[in-house]
Amino acid sequence: MDDSLNRIFTQPLRQALHVGHSLRMVAGLPSARESISDDVLRNACLESWLLNVRLMAEFLLIWEGKVNSKRDFSANDFGWDGNTTVETANVKEMWLLASKHLVHFSHARTPEDVNTLNSIDVSFEELRNVSETILQVMEEFVSYLEVNNPLEAPSFRNELNFALLKQGPTTQTRGE
Repeated sequence: MDDSLNRIFTQPLRQALHVGHSLRMVAGLPSARESISDDVLRNACLESWLLNVRLMAEFLLIWEGKVNSKRDFSANDFGWDGNTTVETANVKEMWLLASKHLVHFSHARTPEDVNTLNSIDVSFEELRNVSETILQVMEEFVSYLEVNNPLEAPSFRNELNFALLKQGPTTQTRGE
């Protein structure tokens, strides 16, 4: 069997491409959502954004039980330990929201007392702030690669640069 495809499209390159897709969704969907007036499409943008935030949080931030996972790949597979100088509480909050309210029909969606439900800010500004946090952590990861894993760094640098291009303006008005 011809192995040339595997030599050209190495596993780390394919992983960088998947991470890049999620980064572009995280960077671009807040602005895209604001330009849409249809509520169904706005919700689809929010749900896609939350799902990709969850993916990026699990890739970049080493969660308990995720280290050495045979199922999923993460930044840890490239030697990064997930330590960052960036405050990531907002990313972790969105990760929890996505985990309990989007990808599972958890009991947290329907507590016995509806008054115990916590509202979470999903405004353009908050989505943009979380996206910015993820992009900053990704910058630290790519900088780590450039020093410690220079063969893999260019693929991730390119994906980060593409995501930054998708980020769009810092303020938006909702399309009508």
